[in-house]
Amino acid sequence: MLKVLQLVFVILIVFYPTSLASPNSFNIDNKKPRNVAVSPSPESSSAIGSKQLTNAVRLARGLPPRAPQFRRFLPGIRPRTSNASAPDPGPATVSGVIQITRFDDDGEFVGYVSRELHAIPGSAANSQTLAITTKLSTALTAKLTPTDSLFEITALDGLNPSYPFLGGAATSATSVDLVSGSPNFVYITGSSSTDVGPPTVVGNSYGSVPSESPIWNYDKSTREITATWINADKTSAPTYLSALPMANSTSLVLIGDPAAFNATYPGSYQLKFTLTTFK
Repeated sequence: MLKVLQLVFVILIVFYPTSLASPNSFNIDNKKPRNVAVSPSPESSSAIGSKQLTNAVRLARGLPPRAPQFRRFLPGIRPRTSNASAPDPGPATVSGVIQITRFDDDGEFVGYVSRELHAIPGSAANSQTLAITTKLSTALTAKLTPTDSLFEITALDGLNPSYPFLGGAATSATSVDLVSGSPNFVYITGSSSTDVGPPTVVGNSYGSVPSESPIWNYDKSTREITATWINADKTSAPTYLSALPMANSTSLVLIGDPAAFNATYPGSYQLKFTLTTFK
């Protein structure tokens, strides 16, 4: 009997401390663990703040990287980009009167391009050209839309509506070229529109002779207007603006050789055109 009691006492000594030391002992009644330490999940309240961490920090802490974020826009609306180029506004249109000065060192004031056409003495009754006026009140108002190529100048008042462009008209069907050593000249007239190229018969205020309308160049910095005549062989002629004094007016002409022209028509002189807006 004594041996049996001793055996029971030994068993109690061995197993009793173990059952007391176990922190995860089960409750026999409900079969659920008690006092079990649970590791927080990445999405638990203690990890919510980690959503704001960079991916490098999240990976260092053993967390998965953040999900990619996509910007969403309303249908038909695209995001603006800072490097988007501005739309091309195109060539600027300018207008004003054309002031005329002598083409020399003095640059003496001569007048303006007149909106009143003048008849050519001894020519057909309807032969009219642009001339010079000294009065601003009778100056022609011109509109320019300069381009890198030759362009047209539109008269906003004065000219025959059928010939609204400032162009050049040959003196005859056979004298259409401006060349060095020749006194040939071209009248500045009202003209119908033509393509850039050799003169063609389209109608002008001088008569039934070939003419050109896109013959002008413009310097935006100086506002100077110059001309370039195209000869019959499609080459650009040396072109100078000149005054041709006549009995009742002074006509505006284009010439190819100032010396040869002046020798044939004494009293003529070279001109300079400048767009003036009076703003």
